[in-house]
Amino acid sequence: MQISSPRELVAAIPHILGFHPHDSIVLVAFDDDEIVAAIRADIDTVREAMLAPLLSSIQDVDLAQIVVIYYTNDQAATNDWQDSLATHIQLPILDSLIVHDSTWRSLLCTDIECCPREGHVIEFGSSVAETALVFNGSAPFKSREELIESLRPTLEESGDTNEIAEAVRLLIFNDSVAEHLWVTTQFEKDEWTSGQSIARLSVALSDIRVRDALLRSAYDSPHLRAKIRFALHENLKRIPDEFVAPLATVLAGCAWLDGNGVLSNAAIARALEIDPDYSLAQLLDRALTHGVPPHVWAESLAAVSMDKCLAGAA
Repeated sequence: MQISSPRELVAAIPHILGFHPHDSIVLVAFDDDEIVAAIRADIDTVREAMLAPLLSSIQDVDLAQIVVIYYTNDQAATNDWQDSLATHIQLPILDSLIVHDSTWRSLLCTDIECCPREGHVIEFGSSVAETALVFNGSAPFKSREELIESLRPTLEESGDTNEIAEAVRLLIFNDSVAEHLWVTTQFEKDEWTSGQSIARLSVALSDIRVRDALLRSAYDSPHLRAKIRFALHENLKRIPDEFVAPLATVLAGCAWLDGNGVLSNAAIARALEIDPDYSLAQLLDRALTHGVPPHVWAESLAAVSMDKCLAGAA
């Protein structure tokens, strides 16, 4: 994503994270004007481990620069972080911003005409980058907690889940090649309105060959990956519990490829809540917990051919 000003960046951050951050620090890495990585942490606790994923993500970017954004009404809360960043990040800091409830300003700019003490009003919906994100279906949640709850069924969806569970019982699994083709075609067409289609998707992805082939397809095609991520996020709450783990894990894998650690962590937590022994979810959970950068996951997918995925040798 290309960002040309602090105003555009502040407006785009909720779309990049998937929710509006509060009491947070967000580190954004740029290569020229292109965002290459972003990570969020709670502002009330400085942990060196919080810096590792960002630093690892940009290790191959020669011209990387950092923008630091503090989401807080208390500027004193930024002090420990600034000291820690100065110690551990040996990269140019392009800017340091502080965002209050409805305003933002630079902490580095001393020109009051450019950066008045009262800050600039946040103008959501006014930038080209944000408009493009909204056009592509981005709708940030109000908070991280709301994003997490979006993956859980509500009482209103219980009837839909029961209908899908009934449809599952009538299905017969075809071969993995045919199911992978059907699944990818459905994602391309965005056709997930019927209980029958969700039921077939649930059964298909419970087969590790189809699951791994879909993840390989998601690696190969960012366009398809965006469709998979959106559809799974939208429909995970409709899935019967016995099928949640594989679908949530695919969602996590796609989100991680896109650098969306928040959604990836939330999806993995949902998968392990339903099935604590689901092995791929456990693997991704360990990687995310230890700050493994997304490019390692991408390289692991690239190392396995589609034929091996479909044969169950991934």
